[in-house]
Amino acid sequence: MNATTQKYIVFRITNYPLALPVDRVLKIITCPDDLGIMLRDAWLAQMGQRMIMILNLHKGFEKKDPEEITKEDNNFGKFLLIVRGDRGEVCGIPIDEPPNLEEIPDATIQDVPPSYYQVGLPHWIAQISILTDRGVTKAILILDIDRALSARAQMISAQPDALKALSQIETVEVMAV
Repeated sequence: MNATTQKYIVFRITNYPLALPVDRVLKIITCPDDLGIMLRDAWLAQMGQRMIMILNLHKGFEKKDPEEITKEDNNFGKFLLIVRGDRGEVCGIPIDEPPNLEEIPDATIQDVPPSYYQVGLPHWIAQISILTDRGVTKAILILDIDRALSARAQMISAQPDALKALSQIETVEVMAV
């Protein structure tokens, strides 16, 4: 039996490995330190003649204590994944370290059980891949970019001051480095 595999871009958000199908990733940009810091709270960024939404996935896995600052927090946004949703929306995902290209066998991918969302797994995680390599088992969370974009839009509409803040935000300009 010949198992099929798909290529994914795998990256870490806090301690969680996340994956996106490689055909969703348009570009990976190295960010200067000051840009990474600005991306932490940005809603939009300008890339040349195009505006893109910034998806800070770190907020889905935030620590309970906002005072807790680690070395990992200081490396926020060293890279920016530029990705495309199903309807052609382009967005940027700040990540802390370079991503990897990995092949994930289709047979290892399963849907997320609904109970996982009740214990805090973000709804933009659609599936999980359980891989075993040389006796080591690891889970990779498969990101549904369209759910993430939808969640971001709902968050904006649910916060009465968010639209006002969004209209007043100074956009961040992203240039390839």
